[in-house]
Formats: sequence, C-alpha cells, structure tokens
Amino acid sequence: MLASTGAKITMAALGTAAAVTAGTVGVTALTSDDTPRARPAQSTPAGQRIDFGAFSLTAPAGATWRVQPIQPFPNRPADSFRVDVPGRCTGDNSKIPREEFRYRQTTYCPSFLVLGPTLVDPENGPGGVRLPGPYHPAGDITHVCPPAAERYNTGTWEGRPKAQLVAWGNRRAEYREWRMRCTDLRGSQVVNTNLTFTQRLWFLPQSRIAIVDEWNVPDLPRIIAQAVWG
Repeated sequence: MLASTGAKITMAALGTAAAVTAGTVGVTALTSDDTPRARPAQSTPAGQRIDFGAFSLTAPAGATWRVQPIQPFPNRPADSFRVDVPGRCTGDNSKIPREEFRYRQTTYCPSFLVLGPTLVDPENGPGGVRLPGPYHPAGDITHVCPPAAERYNTGTWEGRPKAQLVAWGNRRAEYREWRMRCTDLRGSQVVNTNLTFTQRLWFLPQSRIAIVDEWNVPDLPRIIAQAVWG
C-alpha cells in the first residue's frame, strides 16, 4: 500500500501509456481533446499532491488520500489505482474476498479509481469502460453498493446518463453520470432495492485514462479540473 500524509507520491506507469486513437462513443456527440491547452496562471492548490505519472491531483488541505495499486497482471507494472479518501464506511473490508484481481478495486469505504489502459480497455479482461454503459469492475453485474456495501454487491444502471465535456486540467474529458440501482442477487434472480447512487466517469479516450467515482467524493470535479499534466 502506498500512503502519504503530505509527501508527494510518484507513480510513473500512467505516464508511459501509449496513446491510442479511439472514436468517441456515447449517448451524445462528445469530442474530447487530450491535447494540452494553455491555461491562465493560478496558484497551486494547498494539500497533498499525488503524481500519477501523466498527471497529478491535489487532495484537499488536511485530508489524507491513500493509494492502492491495482495490478491484474503480475508481470506488468500497475497502471491503475484505488484512492481511498476520508469518510464513513458502509461495511467491513475484512469480509471482501481477495482471490480475484477485480476485488482489489473493491472497498466498503469512500474511494475513487484512477484507471490506466489495462482496466480501461475491455479486451484486457472483464469489465472496462464500455460506453454508453457505466464502468463495471467485472463482465457481470457485480458492483459495490455504496449506501449498503456489505449487504448488496450487484447493481444496474437506469435511465439516460448525463453527458458533457469538462476540464481535466488543461485537457477536455468526456464526463458522464449514471443513476445506479443497488440490486439483490437471490439465486439467479436479480431483485431491485430502493437504494441508488451515482457513478461519475471522467474519460480521455485517446490516452485511455479514466477516473471513476461512486462515493460522491467531495470537491472531486474541482480537483480534477485543477489537475496538472506532465
């Protein structure tokens, strides 16, 4: 586990990811732009800075973010990470099975994911960013339910997602929000519950990098908008 209470953390894997040209896929005609753009001068945000190689994010002042690498293939360097943030847990993490790599993305506590090409691309295994649908950690409906993480471990999306272009530092990213419903898997039957949450996805299709938040991490849109590239 990589953790910091104020020092800079460096993870170079994302910085070496090869750019892959990909068409924009989604419910609206979005056109993201991975090309760096000039931005007005601004002061560096106060707080813990975490460097993911290609870009860095700055946590709110006084907050401690802990970074867990996700390494599905032992012979490759990790290019994806789970970032644990302060907040109330809704389950006991000791009860999460760890025998499959997808569970390394799983936590019953507030967090968000920084995904590199290994977990963005569906051809690398189950899950992946499969627009126009939301990100899933596996090829089935396995999904943490943040409102009651220990009780329900499946979820589905419903309705039409919100879609727009937003700032990711000095780049333009595809942004989507899905309304997700927690479901209860009873044998082969999927039963809807009255619990819902929102999945927020920032995606750069050319760089094959994404950020996924399902815990409504405070100020995350602003933090991503103030990301520093290079």
